[in-house]
Order: sequence, then structure tokens, then C-alpha cells
Amino acid sequence: MSFSKLFSEKKFKIEIPIIQRDYAQGRYSSTEVRVLFLDALYNYLDENKSNRDLDFVYGSIRETDGETYFIPLDGQQRLTTLFLLHWYLAGISDNTATLREFLATDDGEVIKSNFTYETRTSSREFCDELIANTIDFDNLLPSDEGMENNLSQTIQDIGWYYLSWENDPTIQSMLTMLDAIHAKFKDKPEFFDRLVDNRNPIITFLFLNLKEFKLTDDLYIKMNARGKPLTTFENFKAKFEQHIGKLDWGKADQRKFSFEAGERILSPKDYFVHKIDTIWANLFWKYRNVNGKDNSYDDELMNFVRVIMANEYALTSASEKDIQQEYLRHLGCTQTEGLY
Repeated sequence: MSFSKLFSEKKFKIEIPIIQRDYAQGRYSSTEVRVLFLDALYNYLDENKSNRDLDFVYGSIRETDGETYFIPLDGQQRLTTLFLLHWYLAGISDNTATLREFLATDDGEVIKSNFTYETRTSSREFCDELIANTIDFDNLLPSDEGMENNLSQTIQDIGWYYLSWENDPTIQSMLTMLDAIHAKFKDKPEFFDRLVDNRNPIITFLFLNLKEFKLTDDLYIKMNARGKPLTTFENFKAKFEQHIGKLDWGKADQRKFSFEAGERILSPKDYFVHKIDTIWANLFWKYRNVNGKDNSYDDELMNFVRVIMANEYALTSASEKDIQQEYLRHLGCTQTEGLY
């Protein structure tokens, strides 16, 4: 299911429930998450291949006054970013009218967004105003820091934007995300048609209605009560595994292991996965409380990785010979000894 199909085919309205937290992908502290997600969306639209899944989006369906609402319990962050991306690409490609056909309800007096937040009244009003109004993308205001073409500054200068919205963390995160979207997608108005192509949907997700499986909101509450954020090391390990797997190593780059059942040839990625979860983990376990008493070796292993990378960069970068010499001088050894 694609974002636009939820509205155009399912005839749903999406309502982020009160139980959900504020929109977080636009926070300044979430820069890495934001950049990686927008990079993925950009690459999917640029490649123009169908059904690039964003994993599960699940929740419940509610009927109210003849309207059908989808209440997402997981997927809020992705759905909100997709909402903002649809709005932005429609604006720069002069397709706002097309966007409103499925993402707005017009009763003849007021235009309201079919994507809305129940967490705060201000968040809901901001979504309505975004859909109901247009932005002159050819004449964006500079920011307070002097940057050109600042989208958030332009929105905040418009008459329908209330100063009290500065205290709404969801709205502030949306503005930050819109600036990031503008920086990434400003030269790609053709992406809008690809984004809303229901015959060849590019960005999709696996849609799951919890009530069909007799599940309730308690599942979401229990999951979030028990959940712990991934550590820096866990995020690094996952990304590094993906990076190694994408490289073209050739047949020569294999590693041989001895197991109880005999020897096995592994690819560089499998070699790393095996080592990091067994032998290297055992090695660093004894140092797990060097940086704290948390009984976790993540920080210690991550510091070791940082030192290895800094050392490799200093020794191999042709443009940093002065750093290399200073590094070796600090160690009090020759270049050969330093390499050893």
C-alpha cells in the first residue's frame, strides 16, 4: 500500500492518536535518522522501481460520522514524513490541486487535511493550514542566519502561522523536516507524479489492520513500555554490515573458519558478522565496565573502532602527511614501527 492509496482507494483519513508521542524525525537530535530516511526516499524515487517497502504500518480502523479513520499505532514517523514530502513535491510541481483531491476535505467553507494529529490541537490546525494554503516556492525568504530559500522561515512569516505554535514540538519538527526535504528535493518536481502513481507505486509499506487479528492498543503500549533505543554501537554495526555487503569484494576476498563440523568459507560480510557477535564480543566483555557500570561493552568496542579508523586515516591519507608525522612523533616511533 502506498501513502496516496490509503486516501484515494481506501478512502481513509489518517489520525495520529493522543497515545502517540510527538513527531520526532524532524528534531535536531535526529539528524542522522532524518538524513538517512530522506536519502532512501530520494533514491527510491530516482530509481523509479516499484514497491520499495518501508516495512509494516499497522493500527486500527474507526468509523465515525460516516468517515473511516485509520489510527496508526506504528508508522507515525514514516507517515508524517510522507505527508510532508507529498505536500512539498505537489507545491514545487504545481500539483496542489491534485494533492487536495485525495488529501483534503472541502466542505465549501473550510479545507481540512485528511492527515491529522490528535496529540495537540495546534498540530491538527497546522496540518489543515498546510493543505489549505499555497507557498510561493520561487520567492522563499532568507533565514535569520542569512541562508537563501528558507522554507520554514517563509511559512513562519505567513499570516496563518500562529506564534504560539513555536511551543508545539511536532510543528517545529515538521518545519525542520520541510527544510531538509527542500534541500534534498528542490530540483525534482517530476518526483510528484512518481510518488502518487497508483498503478506503479514506488514507495510502499505493508498495511496491517490490528482488529482483523483481534489485537488492541494494549499491544502498542506494552511494546513501547518494554522497548529500549538502540545504542550507537548497535546502529553502527547494522549499517557497517550493510555497507560491507554492498561492496564488490571478488572471489579472492574470503575468510576460512574452523567449526566443529569442519571448515567453512565466508564472505567478508559473514566474516564480520561472525566475529563481531562471537570472538570479538568475548574479547571486549572483560572490559565492559571501563567506561561505566552498565555491564555493556558497546562503548568500549565503539571507542576501539574509532581509534582504528582515526589511525588508518592518519596513516593512509596522502593529503594529511603532516598529521601522520605528528602522530608518529607523538608515539615516539619510526614510520615502520608505527605501521607495525
